[in-house]
Amino acid sequence: MADYPSLTITALGTRGSGKTTFLLGMYAELSAGRKGYFLNATDPDVDLVLAERWDKLLEDGELPPPNLADNIPYTFLFLDGLSPLLAIDWLDYRGGALSDARGAESGDVAGLQDRLERSDSVYLVIDGGYLVEPVTESTRRDILGRTGLRRMTSLLQNAVQARMKADEPLPSIVILITKADLIPPWRRDSLDAVVREVQELIGIGFSQGLSTLVCPVTLGHFGLHPPARVETGDIDPRDLHLPVIYSLAEYMYQLSVAAKGAAADAAQTRQALQNRLAALRQGAGALFRRSDIRDAVYQEVIAERDFGSYDAVQQVAAKRADTLFAELDRLPRFRDGVEVSQ
Repeated sequence: MADYPSLTITALGTRGSGKTTFLLGMYAELSAGRKGYFLNATDPDVDLVLAERWDKLLEDGELPPPNLADNIPYTFLFLDGLSPLLAIDWLDYRGGALSDARGAESGDVAGLQDRLERSDSVYLVIDGGYLVEPVTESTRRDILGRTGLRRMTSLLQNAVQARMKADEPLPSIVILITKADLIPPWRRDSLDAVVREVQELIGIGFSQGLSTLVCPVTLGHFGLHPPARVETGDIDPRDLHLPVIYSLAEYMYQLSVAAKGAAADAAQTRQALQNRLAALRQGAGALFRRSDIRDAVYQEVIAERDFGSYDAVQQVAAKRADTLFAELDRLPRFRDGVEVSQ
């Protein structure tokens, strides 16, 4: 595979929260294409396995088994039509990793924190079954324990602090509410009450410096505790592609911000060199400063080239980010704890 920029995504969730099923549905949606965007597994064998599992669900109602034993890495390529944009490094953690001690012999636990510190986007997965009824102070404590949100908060805090210390961009956050069909329509349609409750459950996602999407998704209408085989008529995928769209939009947004800063620095350097050239060319002694003038001209050309490159990147990235964000106009999106106006 060609050397494309890479986006690292890590999903945190407890056993049975729907991480693996979401991954399958998300891939099925985007591999077929959504509004010109595509997601392909770089390994044809992986593409075949995911396609076969999706076909089993559609034809036989067979849900994918939860990942209880192994960490499964995936490498995807995100495309705009035929044009690759970037690679996506995805790791499906086994269920139960959140409840293991860091020093356990499971093998994956010790690397979980390191993985988070390298992640560009982090998904905090909540089973929608816990949001069927309004969250009260007493049920909040139970939900925090059952969903692993206390552990997720601690892991995410450590990762954010490590990235801040290293002066790296902070990860975007997706609060992924799986099995959203379980949430009653009167709560699901506006999402206002659900978002307020989520803010109480996962306060770190709405901290200064972080960008967060609250995204309910559903694969179908299977009930609170679905069997291994469901009715195919109940399959009804909704919004499974949007979390990845958001991750890419935030990546492009951060790229545009960085490129804008670099362009401003290049413009400042260019202006300083132009001022120096003007001073070198003044007076009768200019003839004896030809070497200095030549060096300054060369440096000005480089600064001009750098400015043009950074400015072009900034404009392309900002336009793409705006286009991708427009796909999310139905969903609550926050930056620095404040909801972003659509």
